[in-house]
This record gives sequence, structure tokens and C-alpha cells, in this order.
Amino acid sequence: MLTAGGIAKSAGIRFGCQNHHMEFQRVVKEEDKGKQSMPWMPPGDVICDLLLEGADPNLVFFEMDVNRTVRGGNDPLEYFEEYPGRYAPVRGHKIVYDFLNEASFVK
Repeated sequence: MLTAGGIAKSAGIRFGCQNHHMEFQRVVKEEDKGKQSMPWMPPGDVICDLLLEGADPNLVFFEMDVNRTVRGGNDPLEYFEEYPGRYAPVRGHKIVYDFLNEASFVK
């Protein structure tokens, strides 16, 4: 991602990525498997956090898909607070549509 961001910047183009719900899963290093420091907190790192922390903000911007952030079990506002300035555009497509389709009173 950083290589692509550098190439894009040198060409005068911004490079970014948008999250999906899968990026809110956790990955666990082999040596951390079986460890759990707090019963309510599963071990491992959230993929989206690793991407945000590992990408140079001067080379890579992130677009938050609010719908997919919520589907991944996270609060978008917490991500805005934890990573201020990292999300350039915000996307909110299909939020109402998905809510109405999945709501029990609609079925």
C-alpha cells in the first residue's frame, strides 16, 4: 500500500482505500494463540487498525464506509476519535436500506 501510495503521489494522484466489514476481524500471531489477557477482549489485532497504523498519512488516505464499519461490529465515531484526520471521505450508502431490510418489523 505504501509503495502504491508513493507512486501515486509522485504522479500527482491521491491513493486511498475503503474498509469492508472483514477488515474488523482480528488476526493473531502464532505466539499469541491461546493467550487472552481480558475475558471480554479476544486476542489479536484488528486488521483495520493495522492498516491505519502502518500506512503513512502522507501517502495513503482512508475512506470509511460507515455501513460496513457497523456491520463489522464497530462504532464509526470511535474510529474518528482514535484516528483523527485519517478518514478523508466518508461513505454511508445503503445504511437505511439495509436497516429496513433486516429489521424484524419489515419481514
